[in-house]
Amino acid sequence: MAITVVSTTPATGVTGHYIDHSIFIQFSAELEASYLDASYFKIYRVNASHTTFYEMLATAITKSGVVVEVNPTANLRPSEHYALIVVGGTAGIKSIGSDTMAANFVMYLQAGLTVAPSSAAPEIVPTVVLYTDGDQRDNAYEPSSDVFAASGEDAAISLVSTFPQDKSVGVTTLEHLVFLYNDDIDTTISIPINALSGRYNDLPMDLDPFGDRSLTITGVVASGDQVTFDISGSLEMANREYKFTLAPGVVKGLEREGYDQRTHEVKMLGPLSPVYALPDQILSRITGWEAEVDSSITNYEIWKLILEASLWVRDVYGATMTAENMTQVNKLTICLVLRDMFLRGFLLSGGIRSRTLLAVRVDYNSPDWGTITAELEKCIRDSTPDTGTGMGGVHIGIKSGRSLNNNAGFDTKQYGIYR
Repeated sequence: MAITVVSTTPATGVTGHYIDHSIFIQFSAELEASYLDASYFKIYRVNASHTTFYEMLATAITKSGVVVEVNPTANLRPSEHYALIVVGGTAGIKSIGSDTMAANFVMYLQAGLTVAPSSAAPEIVPTVVLYTDGDQRDNAYEPSSDVFAASGEDAAISLVSTFPQDKSVGVTTLEHLVFLYNDDIDTTISIPINALSGRYNDLPMDLDPFGDRSLTITGVVASGDQVTFDISGSLEMANREYKFTLAPGVVKGLEREGYDQRTHEVKMLGPLSPVYALPDQILSRITGWEAEVDSSITNYEIWKLILEASLWVRDVYGATMTAENMTQVNKLTICLVLRDMFLRGFLLSGGIRSRTLLAVRVDYNSPDWGTITAELEKCIRDSTPDTGTGMGGVHIGIKSGRSLNNNAGFDTKQYGIYR
């Protein structure tokens, strides 16, 4: 069974952390003692937006059962921001039973102004929010899934994380892109600027997809275990998706000596507007399908569907949108996103008579799929304003190869598409 982080003290995103206090991490299993090392528990001083990493702190790392204490050997700088990375993956930490942690764990904090009162005693916080599928908001950040591919000192250098991280949502500025590795970079080997390529697309639809959307990389600096690429100009971030590709074989380790031979792709979304629903609201409407859910769809992709639906809802409501009818606006947005997931999951060829609602598979021969179709239709009708564009007769026309088009009744208690 994989190791997981159960809780931390402090919780990620905390401000005012005592400058002389340790960080405590409670794991689901006790770690093997050889992994209580700064190679696996790294604390960096970072900027306020967590996009630039400065020096790595010297630390003393100990454990008491399943709780690991990471204690900086010198006080933190008052009011400065810090990041702790616990290395996961096949070359990351292991339990006494040799279980691994699936991905890196990342947490952030801001130091306060003072040392702790003499009576202060750290306690384990019982809950911590981890976003592991691309959703990044409210000072919670996604641990990197780009983990080590090999273990041991003889293995080639490997990427630990990027800043901003892959599949970040709501990135407001993009002046630098930082690649953080598990070893110091061999600076005698020059990293070319064109090793990183980047481009953007307008959302929800790029009206000029074949136009020049490339980004200009103006500089690259390798320092310590980081490679930082500078990106030209003040980029327009709103309603855009940015994608970067780092070529393989250009970053060489100092101690591990080998080159990183993997191609790394990083993508992120700028602030989205308008947004009339949240991914959690979408996912919470799917009930009773736990055994069938496929987690391959991420919050990152759901955010893009929400933007597309929200723009349509804004046009439907127009001047009639008020603070009083925002509940209906939210409901219509949710139902439209669910409808898009439903329609895009259809498989109408190869004799396959099944389709997917949010990666939930339902057989065509079952009446359930017609029930969901009818409920989505009703949700859209009920949440469209009276002055809308003829949505009263909305119909999701879905047919299989046998022209099956079932419009059975609906039961919200059973299916829970919208409550």
